[in-house]
Amino acid sequence: MDEIGQPGPARGLSHGARRELAATLRRSGDVGRAVDSFLAAYGSTVYDFIVLMVGPGELADRVMTDTTLAVTYLAGWLRDDDLITAWVFALARYECRSYPPVVWRERQWEGLRSLAMDGPVGQRGSVPVDVVRMALLGLAPADREVLVLSSTYCKLLSSDLAAVFGISGADAAAVVGGARLRFEQALAICAEEVGYRRDPRNRAPEMGELVGMVLSGTRRVPPVDQVFWCAQARELAGYRREVVSRIRLNEHDGFPLPRIPGLARDHFAVPHHPADGPVRRGTVRPYISVS
Repeated sequence: MDEIGQPGPARGLSHGARRELAATLRRSGDVGRAVDSFLAAYGSTVYDFIVLMVGPGELADRVMTDTTLAVTYLAGWLRDDDLITAWVFALARYECRSYPPVVWRERQWEGLRSLAMDGPVGQRGSVPVDVVRMALLGLAPADREVLVLSSTYCKLLSSDLAAVFGISGADAAAVVGGARLRFEQALAICAEEVGYRRDPRNRAPEMGELVGMVLSGTRRVPPVDQVFWCAQARELAGYRREVVSRIRLNEHDGFPLPRIPGLARDHFAVPHHPADGPVRRGTVRPYISVS
């Protein structure tokens, strides 16, 4: 029995399906099929994780593209096919940590407080989305990673989380418990700020429902065309080499090792797709090194 609970759809692939996907990813002669298989199996859940970590838009598209390239071209290093789900999210986490995380800013806090300008929010059937969003995005990124991977429909097993974070299964369960406690504390503070009280006649929302609420109303369409182009275009062979070469892997299991603080990227953005028209000045943001 897993200490954290039943897995979500991201972990729903059967053992045979995971082995088949791993084999498809290792076939270097058919990159298009490998990318298509990866996106079909994990595209939406990986993209949601990325959006929750770095925010929606251009940066999330960039991270999704680089994650897909890493998965496609580094699959030969994975030693245990049954851990492919954990390995995929470990690479997504690695890519997210190459950029500053999205956080709740003061202006959003002021917007939340405006909910209470005409009096307390009072009892409602559901928690206001902005209250949940502020609680989650105000957490330390490490806690947010744990919450998203353990609570939303990613819902990885403790064995997967242990592989992602490089810790034991028992420690993974403890890490999840700590992250959930801090989220509940943050949620209570934010709810008190706007005077929200849950109607006791209504069921308390589950953790996964609360975390998933943060994505409501957010653009969540993976950049499929951009991903396929960057994975296959001949002129981008150098870009692909640069993406995968900066990832250090553990030779024993193929999982990414922690990033070296201060190690910056050589590129500034995903290459401009010809179908997007002329490049607009000022749209490419430089890399900012974070630990």
